[in-house]
Amino acid sequence: TRFKCDWSSDVCSSDLPLTFSGSTTGRSFYTNFVTYSDVTIDASGGAITVQTDLTCNVLTLTAGGLTIANGVEVVVTSFNSSNSNVRSLTFGTGNWQVTGSGASWNCANSTNLTVSYVPGSTVMYFTASSGVDFYGGGKSWPYILNSLTGSGTTSSTNVLTIQDGGNTFYAVSVGANSGKSRGIKFPGPYTTTILNDFILAGLSGALVYIGSTNASAATVSKASGTVSASYTSISYSTATGGARFEAYSSNGNVDGGNNTGWQFSQGSGNFMAFF
Repeated sequence: TRFKCDWSSDVCSSDLPLTFSGSTTGRSFYTNFVTYSDVTIDASGGAITVQTDLTCNVLTLTAGGLTIANGVEVVVTSFNSSNSNVRSLTFGTGNWQVTGSGASWNCANSTNLTVSYVPGSTVMYFTASSGVDFYGGGKSWPYILNSLTGSGTTSSTNVLTIQDGGNTFYAVSVGANSGKSRGIKFPGPYTTTILNDFILAGLSGALVYIGSTNASAATVSKASGTVSASYTSISYSTATGGARFEAYSSNGNVDGGNNTGWQFSQGSGNFMAFF
């Protein structure tokens, strides 16, 4: 493998792909401050644990086990594990940054894929300068955060699109910056479950947008608590599951139509009166 090092910044890189194969378990990968090209785990019956921070272009899990040790940070252009081989992805307590646009998280075929994480410990940041498609294969995922960096304030700016149904997320956060709207689309007419926080925090002049991938309303289910949106435009969204979904117009929110379960005025919720 060829290496290039910039000693002034202590950064080294490898321009050749790296593949782990074989059925041996208990192997460790120490990245040694190297930024890698493509890294592939193709180790049927085997397992690899990444022990130090990993930065690479495409990270592919083809077969076998991939474990990220606790505290290890991962930066990838994209992650791909769309196949039917037996494989497992275990998140540690460190965060992931996904920098690529398009289908930069692809687990569309999740047959025989096992995903596990420590609840509340891992955040998956999406930081591309344009839209991202997330294919989760109906699995349970850590906290996802839309941190896309493109400029613009339209409904098509910085959209994180969940392309397939049945996914569960520990938490979801979408917030706008000055001059940068952000959005999230859920797959209609399917259900996406959010276990904990669902943060929607736009700004005056830079709204957050929620929508569906098509003309069917997408369902967001949260079992308890209150979702309090601000400066968020909502359309084709069904909110359900037991939580209260507040998107009061007095907080800058916009009812874009075809919504169910969202409260856009403070008098629109269900109540009981006793006489």
